[in-house]
Amino acid sequence: MEAIINLDNEMGVDYLFGNYDENIVLLQKKCYVTFVLRGNKLKITGDEDNVKVAKDVVEHILKSLSKGEVLTKQNIEFILEHVKENRNVLLQSFKDEVCTDFKNRSIYTKTFTQKLYSDVIDENIITFGVGIAGTGKTYIAVAKAVNYLKEKIVDRIVITRPVVEAGESLGFLPGDLQTKIDPYLRPLYDVMEEILGLEKLNKYLER
Repeated sequence: MEAIINLDNEMGVDYLFGNYDENIVLLQKKCYVTFVLRGNKLKITGDEDNVKVAKDVVEHILKSLSKGEVLTKQNIEFILEHVKENRNVLLQSFKDEVCTDFKNRSIYTKTFTQKLYSDVIDENIITFGVGIAGTGKTYIAVAKAVNYLKEKIVDRIVITRPVVEAGESLGFLPGDLQTKIDPYLRPLYDVMEEILGLEKLNKYLER
């Protein structure tokens, strides 16, 4: 079977294919199909079910790109996973507003897993976020907490964190308890300062 998708412009083609065609190579490998580009027409060939999955995935990717969203390998694999599970489910955009900062600028989720994480936090009392460094676990969680505080959904944020000691007991560090644990909480304060501004953050901390 084959299917044809019309691509609107060259920029859409560039983003869809990725550097050195890495995105399209990944899609071919995961969907067991072949892509051929002729002008602005993308032809997909393969077994019927595989072609349908690949077409659904490409159309959703193009929809995301048209909204100015960034395409990553992680996002492609997330779309593939959900399309394969149920092609009748319309995948939502992963660009979702988490909160606004003190300058009234919107802060958005940047990947599908961040969007999923954000939704799970909204829907559950306790959420565990597990993943490699730099994927937004702390940022999203703190941003959601600050937004709940601003919207008066909660009255207070309680910050707690396991302390991983580097050979010495925490008691050997100079200063009072607050000074001792500040380095471990710094990443959380940094997110709060970015969203609330330093002045408002200090007022909250004082209170």
